[in-house]
Amino acid sequence: MLLPNLIKRVYDALGYSNQEMESFISKGFMVSSDVAHGLHPNYPEKNDITNIPTLNKGVALKIACSQSYAGDARAIAIVKGLCDEAEANYQIYVNRSDIPGGSTVGSISSAMLPMRTMDVGLPLLAMHSARELMGANDQEQLNRLMNHFLGD
Repeated sequence: MLLPNLIKRVYDALGYSNQEMESFISKGFMVSSDVAHGLHPNYPEKNDITNIPTLNKGVALKIACSQSYAGDARAIAIVKGLCDEAEANYQIYVNRSDIPGGSTVGSISSAMLPMRTMDVGLPLLAMHSARELMGANDQEQLNRLMNHFLGD
C-alpha cells in the first residue's frame, strides 16, 4: 500500500481532489523495471522455445499467461513504441506456462492502482544465485528507454 498512499499524499499536497487524482491515475502509465530470465546455456529447456531472451540483445518485455507480470497488448505496444522512439533494443520474454514463475512489484502495484503497467527486465543468468550475470549493453538499452519514458 506504500505506492497508493504516497501518490495520494502527493496529490493532496498539490491541492488536487480525489476525483482529479483518480482521473490522472487512470490515464497514467507505469513501467516496472526488474530483471528477466535469460537463456542459460546449461538449462535451455527452462525457456519458452519461441521467446528466448539473450544477454546483450536488449530490454525484455515480460509476459506470462498467469498474469504474474503486469501488462497487456496495449502496454506491450506502448513500450515497443517507446523503445523504437528511444532507439532502444528490446526482446520478448514469455514465461513458460507449465513452469511457475515469480511475481513482480509491477503486478502487485497495478493491482493497487488502476494504471496500465508493463513489466520489463534485463535478461540475466542464474537469477537469485550468488553470482548473477547480465549483459552491459542491456543496461544501456534500459537507460535509453527510461530516459525517454521519463522525458529525457
